Amino acid sequence: MSRHDILLRPQFERIIEGDRVGQALISFYEKLPEGNYRRALYILSIIYPIKLNVGDDEFRFIFYIMSQKKFLRQQTISDFVRSINVIEFTETQKSVLRELIKKNNDIIITQCTFELDCLLTRVSASSNQFRNSNGYLPENS
Repeated sequence: MSRHDILLRPQFERIIEGDRVGQALISFYEKLPEGNYRRALYILSIIYPIKLNVGDDEFRFIFYIMSQKKFLRQQTISDFVRSINVIEFTETQKSVLRELIKKNNDIIITQCTFELDCLLTRVSASSNQFRNSNGYLPENS
């Protein structure tokens, strides 16, 4: 871990423990020098998210990262996508993410494939879309 990484992690931890996490993270990234995007995405991905459901404020941050080409071009966007794969998105959030991924697919796929596939599976599938090879829902559904 570099000296810069040691400084970034406590900043992220303070933000995540505070109120209006999404807005605070957006403000942090807007002020961040371009040369620090890659490491900042990586460090944040280690500790974020801390909960399975995110409200509108935190979803705005996820939307912000996933809609900005400057972040999508970073090698560590795959770490961020992997970290948000644990979130149980609402149907509205899933719809927004699907459209966002579709819009920026050509950029995102250059940095992450497996992680993106996992996220797309989670935001595209509803429980009744998982059918066995005969087209029937499993009995325990």
